[in-house]
Amino acid sequence: MCFLRMNNRIRAFVLALNLSISFCGVYGCSSRQAETGAADNNGINTEAATDDNTGEASDSENGEDATSAEEADNTEQIAVIGYHGYPTLEEDGLNSLLAAKDLGDDYVWIGVQDGKLESLQDSIKLVKGELEGYESIRSTARPELKVCIEFEDTETDEELLTKVINLVSEEGMSDRVIYASAQYDSLQSIKDMNSNSQILYIVSTWTKDVISECPADYYGISSDFVSQDILDQIHNSGSKVFALEADTLASIRDAIAIGVDGVVTGDSGIAIVAVNTRFDEFLSNLESTVTLPWLYSDDETDDDFVVQGFTDTGDVLVVSAYDKKGEKTSIVYLFTREGELLHRVDMQTMAHAGGLAFDERNDLLWITGENGHVLAAPWKEVLDGSFAGDYVTDFDGELVNHGGSHVASFIGMYDGDLYVGSYCIGQSGKLRKYDVSDSSNPVMVKEVDIPDCIQGVTFYRDDEDKEFMILSQSHEVDDAHLLTFEYGEDIDSYDEPLRSELMPEGSENLQMTDEGLYILFESGSKPYRETARVPNDKLYLMKR
Repeated sequence: MCFLRMNNRIRAFVLALNLSISFCGVYGCSSRQAETGAADNNGINTEAATDDNTGEASDSENGEDATSAEEADNTEQIAVIGYHGYPTLEEDGLNSLLAAKDLGDDYVWIGVQDGKLESLQDSIKLVKGELEGYESIRSTARPELKVCIEFEDTETDEELLTKVINLVSEEGMSDRVIYASAQYDSLQSIKDMNSNSQILYIVSTWTKDVISECPADYYGISSDFVSQDILDQIHNSGSKVFALEADTLASIRDAIAIGVDGVVTGDSGIAIVAVNTRFDEFLSNLESTVTLPWLYSDDETDDDFVVQGFTDTGDVLVVSAYDKKGEKTSIVYLFTREGELLHRVDMQTMAHAGGLAFDERNDLLWITGENGHVLAAPWKEVLDGSFAGDYVTDFDGELVNHGGSHVASFIGMYDGDLYVGSYCIGQSGKLRKYDVSDSSNPVMVKEVDIPDCIQGVTFYRDDEDKEFMILSQSHEVDDAHLLTFEYGEDIDSYDEPLRSELMPEGSENLQMTDEGLYILFESGSKPYRETARVPNDKLYLMKR
């Protein structure tokens, strides 16, 4: 018999997992259909138009052929195990499972305690897409979702073990389940019933005899405790290691660096990005993140919206989004830095809403409109939710994209001036500077060339009073880039950046603030999660 007593810290952690369901995932590569740029008056994307200028990109463009050259560097075999970053899901296990499956996780972690099997049966049926009311659950990039079932009782219950194993077998899930427990007796019983069952032993201490006395397919060890030596011992035996309590980016990265096979984390959203080690440099500058709250709301009206624009008003964060189906008008979400959704505001336009900018001097919220127009809404009306579509300014930016369509793809504010840009594929875009001191009569001051596939612009001034421009560059499922240029009124073309930083796919608007650089990503939006290579459900704040 093998039994290692858990210390209080680890015991508290395991009890913390006693949500009905938490989840994990093994993230690899897939493709997603990406839509970028502005929309025409029918809500159809025109910036990603094909050469025939139909306004829609072909399936081959956006799907199988649109993979990144860096994709081969993906760390495909690292499991991400943990509870999701949006805390209101804690009270509803099925919603947690839905979020895990919908985001693209490959494992869900289901706790069983006190002989209760009803929630387990519902969970397994939900995994299979057969639970009544959940049959239409969105498929993921890896449709064969797997399950880790943890027996949380402190004593072995042979009757419960038998019932669970029989249930799993009846549901045809035996080859998609790992059984976990801190009680080795329970795991040994499972192996005795079926030697092909996969078991994960949660341990709190380690000696060289653990492997021989407590053989298991997987070992779960605290991220504070797991070491290269322990890892090598387990790997040399042919088993795998999951690092527990990897609740920070630092602990996740440390665990990945020594070669663990999985990380148990309180934030799988950031872990999804971290397991792709090609983003190490980008993540080294991460200050904090905010999970976009509406991505996990019960309001079905959010399901079809794709995020685009972002601005920080000082007190409130604002994100714009358009309806992927082209049926509903675009909206903005107002939320706090803590991720609390304040409210949604209908902007009464079918535009792609690719850009947002807060104009503090004029107390306006600028937003990109239809057919290359730029609109200004009274900020107070947006803030209190009373905005009814009465824009105080509407002007034509007179920009076109690679297909000849009139667009205003993104905007930004700097030193009281408004910048309007065009997203172009395969050729340089344009960026125009407007004097909006008289907001009712914007005056163009300058136009410059910028690289292709630009989704957002922001500026900053360093301690030596030098000015810099940062551009967000992304296209379909390719990895994105953060481009930094020295900025000057005498420069007419920006083509060679001082620095180019690799980012996850789907970067959109960005804004430099006193806190750092905010970057928004669209790949976590529900219409794109199904095929996103690296679904990203967070707003990032980067050190600068």
